[in-house]
Amino acid sequence: MGLASDLMRGVSGQDGFVALYANICNDMERDQEAWIAALRAAGVKAAHPDDGWVNRKDDYVQFVYPQFNDGAKAGDLVALGWPQWRSAKPQHLIVRLVEFHRGMFGAGSWKFEPANVQFTGAGTASGGTAG
Repeated sequence: MGLASDLMRGVSGQDGFVALYANICNDMERDQEAWIAALRAAGVKAAHPDDGWVNRKDDYVQFVYPQFNDGAKAGDLVALGWPQWRSAKPQHLIVRLVEFHRGMFGAGSWKFEPANVQFTGAGTASGGTAG
C-alpha cells in the first residue's frame, strides 16, 4: 500500500491511527538517515530541502535548515531535495557550490551550478545529468 492509502486508513476511524502514523514517521526518518549516510559516502557535503530557501531560477540556496551540513564550501557537492522514499525516481538534485554571497545580519546564500552527476544511492556519484 502507498503512503496516502496508509494515512487514509488511519484517519477513517481505525483504532491504530497513532501507531500507524508513528510507524510511517519512523520509516521516513530511517530512510532519511540512510539517504544522508549514502550521500556522505559519495562525497556530498550537505543536503537541504528543495523549498523556498532554494532559488532554482537564479541558482542560489540558503542553508536555513539543512538535513546535514559537513562544512560545505565552494566546489563541494550538495543535494537539494529529499530522500526518494516511495517515489520511483530520485527526489533530489546534486549541485556544486560556486561562491558564497554574504547577506545582511551575517546570513548569506550560496550560488550553485548543475554538478552533472547523478547520485546512485549506493554511496557513489557518477557522471551524467543530475536530477
